[in-house]
Amino acid sequence: MNIKTIILDFIRIINHNSWVFLVFTMVLFLQCKKEDNYLYEGRFETDFVIPAGLSTILTHYITIRNVYTDASRNATNNGQDVQNLKSVQASFGRMFTLEAGNDLDFIQELSVTLISRTNPNLKIEMYYSEFVPFTVDNEIRLQSGSLELKEILKDDYVDIEIRMNLRNFVPNTIKTRLNMSYIVL
Repeated sequence: MNIKTIILDFIRIINHNSWVFLVFTMVLFLQCKKEDNYLYEGRFETDFVIPAGLSTILTHYITIRNVYTDASRNATNNGQDVQNLKSVQASFGRMFTLEAGNDLDFIQELSVTLISRTNPNLKIEMYYSEFVPFTVDNEIRLQSGSLELKEILKDDYVDIEIRMNLRNFVPNTIKTRLNMSYIVL
């Protein structure tokens, strides 16, 4: 073999692999679809207290009643009827302390469930955080659940259930705020 044949073989291999790469890239590109644009985003929040002394052994539930979602007004302000929305999905959510010096690093796992006021059997997990980092400080950013919220957010008031598993005892009573947002498609 001379150097010329080696170079020609190398060029053929590169050209062959380039075609494979090009076809692979085109297939991936054609599989992509445009994301649905949302019509509007709604936000609501509620304050609650995490009592001191909760243990690491039990799962703890905090229920907050009659949380105002402002869903009807948000829909009307955006030219929609809350009863006829196509889809409502959870968006950004976070839980944070209201007083300086309080951290939430004692929480190991957290979920936020919306409960319908008109049908208490209708419960949907809106947010969760399965493994809260040890270095969370005073704010936990929550992962959005993938379930449809349309039926629950037809009403302006919901109940919220916060489920927590702890890695440490709660050191003192902590005033906390839960910020929630949703998008309407």
